[in-house]
Amino acid sequence: VGLTDFFNESLCLLLSRLRSEVAEKQLSQSCRCDHAATVPFLDVPIIRHGKVSSSNVSISPVLAAQMDRLTMVDNALFSVALRGFFGEIKDLEARLGRRVICPHVLKKAEPKLIYVANVTALYIASR
Repeated sequence: VGLTDFFNESLCLLLSRLRSEVAEKQLSQSCRCDHAATVPFLDVPIIRHGKVSSSNVSISPVLAAQMDRLTMVDNALFSVALRGFFGEIKDLEARLGRRVICPHVLKKAEPKLIYVANVTALYIASR
């Protein structure tokens, strides 16, 4: 399972499953959390096209209830995916003998994912 919130680390999981010299070299150079690590191999910029105001949107009570139900399901599904992802990352880190996901990456994700869990605590508690 890959997560866009942890894009580079998801690519590390993918690389770890590929059996080629190129994948092994990329895994060795980019998938590490230390001073010798290179710049992330796919540092994809996020481009926003303006700002959308949601303060003046009118939603019917029926639609709001439907959205709440979908959001509950989505939150539960993402929580399961996040736990599985961190388990896979921990397994990869154990095989490599080094950290793949850096503490600053976890800290950066915390405010965005606080609705699901404390990301750092969830990572620490994984396998």
